[in-house]
Amino acid sequence: MYRRLRLLTLIILLSQVLSYGATRLIPPGSACAISGVPGRIESLAALLASFSFTMLGFLAAVLALFGIMFGSSLLAQYRKHGHLDVLLFVMGLTMLFLVATFATSVAAYIRPVTETYLKALAWLVTTDFVLLLISTLPVVMLVKGTVESVGGDQ
Repeated sequence: MYRRLRLLTLIILLSQVLSYGATRLIPPGSACAISGVPGRIESLAALLASFSFTMLGFLAAVLALFGIMFGSSLLAQYRKHGHLDVLLFVMGLTMLFLVATFATSVAAYIRPVTETYLKALAWLVTTDFVLLLISTLPVVMLVKGTVESVGGDQ
């Protein structure tokens, strides 16, 4: 239990430290620069909304890969050590952040873009990327190991 909590805390801290670093890269006056050119806000909102919605679909496809591994010894070991619980929690957290990114980007059509708003978007998108990487890489490696173990038996 303590190991799972420590791993989960490490994952969340890593994503937040990197996301905070991304917010520091937003230069002052960038909200005025984006708002000053017609169509930029709509383009940014559409880009981020389509990114988050597409990544939600990608994450659903990754979750479907668990169906391939059902009954695999690698997945049983992963579950035995408690890593599966952490992975599923991180995937759920990733989905929540992707939905938040989608909602925040759609809100750009309604509200004015400010520096704080741009920093929030940068924070959300960076968190999305980090959590997507952390949540999909283990699944890909588990599937790879399962395919290799099945291929080695024949």
